[in-house]
Amino acid sequence: MSAELHVLTALYYLSRMNVKYSDVAEKFGLADSNIHAAVNRMLEYLINDIGPVVIRLPTVEMKAKTACHYKYSYGFPHIIGSFELYSST
Repeated sequence: MSAELHVLTALYYLSRMNVKYSDVAEKFGLADSNIHAAVNRMLEYLINDIGPVVIRLPTVEMKAKTACHYKYSYGFPHIIGSFELYSST
């Protein structure tokens, strides 16, 4: 299987809810095991190679500073981080 097909099948599978390997395999003319392998490799790549670059865990100092900020600014103790979600539209 080409690298392009590998990525396409994994992204197709991961972008849909409640889809089965067999559905993706049929769409791309492949075996279920090919889809399983493609999805696993894509997830391993995202977790092991991309994750550490994009997701930075806070240091002990950063955790303490953030916890103080949330406790004294908003009254929420023991908070060490948050996510900000926004829409570009």
